[in-house]
Amino acid sequence: MKFFHVILISIIFSFFFCSMLREEKGLSYFEFEMNGKTYQILSVNSPAKGQPYNQLIGDDFIAIDIRQNQNIDKVLIGDPNKIDEYMKIYKHGIQQALEKGKLKEKEDIFSYNYSTSMKYFNVITYFPARGNPHNEFIYIEAFTMKRVIKAIDRNADGKLDIITSGFYEMNKLQKEYFEFLKNGISKNRVAYKNGMYLVVPQD
Repeated sequence: MKFFHVILISIIFSFFFCSMLREEKGLSYFEFEMNGKTYQILSVNSPAKGQPYNQLIGDDFIAIDIRQNQNIDKVLIGDPNKIDEYMKIYKHGIQQALEKGKLKEKEDIFSYNYSTSMKYFNVITYFPARGNPHNEFIYIEAFTMKRVIKAIDRNADGKLDIITSGFYEMNKLQKEYFEFLKNGISKNRVAYKNGMYLVVPQD
């Protein structure tokens, strides 16, 4: 076990320092302890390396947070059945890193829109670093551009909670919103997952 740990950390440190020679801001590295064991979080944020992601590294596992949203998405090395355990370790490490100013909180924002000759629609899904996603729905009467309605779906559950800008009958706006979500699903731009309607990035 310790042999694996030494080899693994040597590889990670080599990768880290070699990369730092080329891109000073491409990587960040944070080490922390939990229950007497040491773990590392490697954060890759360089556009040259593609989509940003985090890795949680332990003695005998590596798990990845693909979207840097504080959720372990995949176990690269180790037992996939222990993903909940890895998640607890990761959350603990993220909290320590934030308290020490080693990691910045990140909010992902994905937007999807479409229009007809008469109307323009847009939904923006916000993925905060802490808390659950929520949606903002924007509806514009395209032929005049004078009537702009904005509303919030606080739980991203397909139900509008409050109109934040403009005046419109909530029942009618809710119908427009739900039709928009169905349109997004049919075009693979909105996903329904765990009871939430979420805009997904365009390939």
